Amino acid sequence: MAAVNTRENPNPKASHSKDVMQSYANHIMARLRPEDYYANKAWDLHCLGFSYTNQYQELGNPKDLEAALSYKQAAVDLIPEGHPHRAYHLQSLAITYTNGYERLGDLKYVEAALQHDQAAVNIIPGGHPHRAQHLMNLAVSYTYRYERLGDLKDLEAALQNHQAAVDLTPPGHPDEAQRLQNLAASYTDRYRRLGNLKDLEVGLQHRQTVVDLTSNGDPNRAQHLQSLAASYTSRYRRLGDLKDLKTALKYNQAAVRLTPRNHPHRPQHLQSLAGSYSICYQRLRDLKVLEAALKCEQAAVDLTPIDHPNRATYLHSLALSYTSRYQRLGDLQDLEAALQYKQMAVDLIPTDHPHRAGHLQSLALSYINRYQRCKKQDDLKLIHTHFKASLSLITSNPESSWEKALYWAIFASQYQILYNCL
Repeated sequence: MAAVNTRENPNPKASHSKDVMQSYANHIMARLRPEDYYANKAWDLHCLGFSYTNQYQELGNPKDLEAALSYKQAAVDLIPEGHPHRAYHLQSLAITYTNGYERLGDLKYVEAALQHDQAAVNIIPGGHPHRAQHLMNLAVSYTYRYERLGDLKDLEAALQNHQAAVDLTPPGHPDEAQRLQNLAASYTDRYRRLGNLKDLEVGLQHRQTVVDLTSNGDPNRAQHLQSLAASYTSRYRRLGDLKDLKTALKYNQAAVRLTPRNHPHRPQHLQSLAGSYSICYQRLRDLKVLEAALKCEQAAVDLTPIDHPNRATYLHSLALSYTSRYQRLGDLQDLEAALQYKQMAVDLIPTDHPHRAGHLQSLALSYINRYQRCKKQDDLKLIHTHFKASLSLITSNPESSWEKALYWAIFASQYQILYNCL
């Protein structure tokens, strides 16, 4: 089964490439005056922070992240208000905060990135050649906060800034495809939230344009293919046309083929392909397709570091596929595997994460399956514990929570769980 609320791409929007940063840096350095001491000193600090950022991205040591933030903040502090280079240093600092969030999942990094991105946009002139990049980075920060907190205003702000970035990007610009991809992602997010089919169609159209703009040798082509596959999957779920599902499967397979085994995005592409296989299984009931989903999901989990923010999602998806195979074949080992992976996923989810409630409910449902099969009394207590914990959390899907609460109440009444456990 596909994972609940899986993101199509752990970093589908943040085009903070070293090439873009280096180009911007060269633009600044070409205009530095030898007597401009504070700017040169700020640049030295920035370069040191940039080196620590690269080291953090390679090794994942939090001390490197803190050093990078410290040096880049010092660089910002040296640049006075009104200086033409201040926006660049603010953006660079914001990007490092974004790197920290992507790796550690701490909301404070998103808030800091948003603050600095907004400050950069506020001071960069309207005709500046890098204004579009600043707008895109600001949109990325709004997107991450929306994904974490679910505030629709953040999503609208992300879409607005992505659209502004695209409007400033001339045809043929090297970042044209990425900015269109970002805009498409925001339309897709709004479709998921509000259900307006027009948003889905606009997002799909932009993603098709992105793929058409991307050459076969482009390192981002696999990512763009996966995103296009996700749009076709969403349209299949809405309209039920099997052609859309087959098209999604084709693009996901192409994305995996293009991704080297040691590439950091390979787990994400495998997970997306597994989602297509899972949906195909639901439609066609072909056990070989379910086995293919399991294989992809296991590979995604095996390739994902323990501290990666998407690991919990991959574990939960793997658990759902084991549940599907248990329901099909009745092998108790599959049910035990599902329980194990769901528990591992819950253990990785922060207590304030909006998806934690859904994972707890899913874990409770697996304990229900085991109780119905094995009649273990301890499972009744665990069912009660996990349902109660899930319903105490604020979720982004009240309707789903109501359905789970009703299911729990019916089951509890049937087996007198409330009386025995309270």
